[in-house]
Amino acid sequence: MTPNESTRSYEDYLEYRQSRQRIPQYEQYLARKLFSPHDPYVILRNKYPYTENHFLFWIHPTYERFYSSFTRIKSIVHTHFPDRTILHLFENTMENRSVLKIRHVHVILDK
Repeated sequence: MTPNESTRSYEDYLEYRQSRQRIPQYEQYLARKLFSPHDPYVILRNKYPYTENHFLFWIHPTYERFYSSFTRIKSIVHTHFPDRTILHLFENTMENRSVLKIRHVHVILDK
């Protein structure tokens, strides 16, 4: 995959690839870093953003079945960011996902 206008910057792309190569078993490492034992989800600013105000709604694999609806995810995002508007909420297609084992939804907020 190479970046284009709708993806992250080329510099972010290269940094991301390097971190994936540097860390063995990256997805297990990521799960340990993201979640405390009983966190069903976390919302974090995207370290490798596609655009400004790009957050990720990470869903703990154990609780994934409770977050099948974008309606629920939107409601939670509004609770965390009551003064912001969701501009876009999406999941990458399977062929464009770099993290396959931890479901995550991209959240683009206004400024």
